[in-house]
Amino acid sequence: MKLAKLVSSLGNFEPQGSLEIAISGIADDSRLVQPGNLFVAIKGLTVDSHNNIPQALLNGAAAVLGERKAQDLEFGSVPYIRVKDSRSALGVLASTWYGNPSHKLKVIGVTGTEGKTTTCSLIYHILKTAGKRVGLISTINAKIADELIDTGLHVTNPEALPLQELLAKMVENNCEYAVLETTSIGLHQGRVSGVEYTVGTLTNFAQDHLDYHRTMEAYREAKAMLFKRVDSAVLNKDDESFEYYQNQLSKETKLISYGLHKNADVKGENLEFSALGTKFSIYSQGQSTEIESRLLGEYNVSNMLAASASCFVLGLDWSQIKPGLETFETPEGRMERIDEGQNFGVLVDFAHSPNALEKVLRVLRQLLPADKKIIAVYGSAGERDATKRPAMGKAARHANVTIFTADDPRREEVVDIIAQMEEGARKVGVMHVGRQDLLLHPDKSVYVIEPNRTNAISLALENAREGDTVAILGKGHEKSLAVKGEEVPWSDQEVIRKILRRLVAN
Repeated sequence: MKLAKLVSSLGNFEPQGSLEIAISGIADDSRLVQPGNLFVAIKGLTVDSHNNIPQALLNGAAAVLGERKAQDLEFGSVPYIRVKDSRSALGVLASTWYGNPSHKLKVIGVTGTEGKTTTCSLIYHILKTAGKRVGLISTINAKIADELIDTGLHVTNPEALPLQELLAKMVENNCEYAVLETTSIGLHQGRVSGVEYTVGTLTNFAQDHLDYHRTMEAYREAKAMLFKRVDSAVLNKDDESFEYYQNQLSKETKLISYGLHKNADVKGENLEFSALGTKFSIYSQGQSTEIESRLLGEYNVSNMLAASASCFVLGLDWSQIKPGLETFETPEGRMERIDEGQNFGVLVDFAHSPNALEKVLRVLRQLLPADKKIIAVYGSAGERDATKRPAMGKAARHANVTIFTADDPRREEVVDIIAQMEEGARKVGVMHVGRQDLLLHPDKSVYVIEPNRTNAISLALENAREGDTVAILGKGHEKSLAVKGEEVPWSDQEVIRKILRRLVAN
């Protein structure tokens, strides 16, 4: 592709040198540059790859795009294109390079603090069950034509180049729809700047990612970027953020609301919960549809309403939506049951924010008899929003026993993270006990400290009794623990199954 054609969709840019040269590909990592590539230099949070332009040129870069003034850089005799925002430009360039695949798809973007992956998976399953050709890109993986594609560790929104490559693969496989989990960081960093969305769906808005956004206002504004570029917006009328996001919509954007407690376009009513799932009615446009789902809890009803409203706005009717809702299985690491023949329940969930923890633990309390225990195991991530750690500790009041442990500590010490969680736990009356005493206070919520996650899970399972529920929280589907700069292979599910098999055998 000629450089002139590639950059033509950027809008404002300052070129230096000829644009009538052939480009063999795009790279944003100087180490991966191939001869003939356009190298996109990005100023990141910790690394400024403008400093790596010489390495890119040595590897054969045919042109460079960046933000700095040309006179401040060494780019030899190759063309240089200056833009205001390299990250955002990369998203547009990646789309152009792969033939603008999102223009040939109906893209449903789902954002929110919690419930994104479940809602994306629900929309995908509803569409597929209705006979539609659909692809999915979520925190867990990508799905295209029955192929599962690994998107990497700790990745929700892939970077612009792999994202557009996945969308192009959907087009190649004749997909009509693409469901894309869309994060505030992905929006803010321009990873999705080349994506044309048809529908934008919000699950909810609560505290998270303040290590990146710094303030709740900046976090909220980042998510709002999605709704300024969609044909239809699906918003949660139960959420305090509803009015704010409603006000971000253009006059041309169609709004459909959903909710449980307020008068919404798509409303959930008559909820009945059991350990086997949930029964409820969806009421919309004077029509009531009865649903029996295997998902647990009110928050999952909200996720189902979000998915239903998203499919409804795409033109599906309730006879097409209902089968998808009723046959949907929970995604990996989302209220996932683990059964090795033990006489107590074990669940794995990705809940890793104060709000998500409280929701999961409240659901379990609602479903369990009063004389049965909830034993929770969770931590808080290192080098991430430290202000939420006391609130994470407060969530322990909803369990009988909580074991504070490691969850991606990165370069922080696990005991230091736990100490901050303890502050919150103590403020709400959760008592610290030794591991040998964790069952001696049946009338109180207690917590135990065990920094080693394997040992914490083992301690929880060994102390569970018939009818209790053990909730292993925070990691969900993830396959590594981030420790001291390394990604250590990890799976909550594998660790749990290994311990359970030993306990059942004995």
